[in-house]
Amino acid sequence: MPLVVEALARPAYQPLLRRVSQLAILQRLERWVATKPRWLILLILAVPFFGVEPLKVLGLVWIGEGLFLRGLGLLAFAYGASFVLVERIYQAGRDKLRSYRWLARCIDVVVAIRDAVLASLRATRAWRWATEIAAAAAAIVRPWRQRIRVLFQHADRPRRV
Repeated sequence: MPLVVEALARPAYQPLLRRVSQLAILQRLERWVATKPRWLILLILAVPFFGVEPLKVLGLVWIGEGLFLRGLGLLAFAYGASFVLVERIYQAGRDKLRSYRWLARCIDVVVAIRDAVLASLRATRAWRWATEIAAAAAAIVRPWRQRIRVLFQHADRPRRV
């Protein structure tokens, strides 16, 4: 299920992820990670991974206990942190991490399974329906995003006194 949610949400969060990855602090983190040895990159990668994954479970528990908004908020935060930190650290140290053959094989197997599941999901009528709904929602949101962008551009300009 998380795979489906991630695949459906990808078009929504991908531009945000690109924008966040341009932050100076994340670029410094990536450069710093890239200079480290592979064992240390693996350890650095494990810290946010093991810190964020339990938050996802807690979010689901809260939703199950009826704390829907709190659980949904925690899930959103945990997925966001995971997408940003784990993804950026992995990308910065990818070549060194893949030099561990066992890790490269594990990643290749997970990616192959993910791609196979997504390919079969994309072939369904439900996927096409969800894609159409997402496109319709994007068309509704697009003018609002443009208005908000214009407002922020005006807010960034210095005011004359």
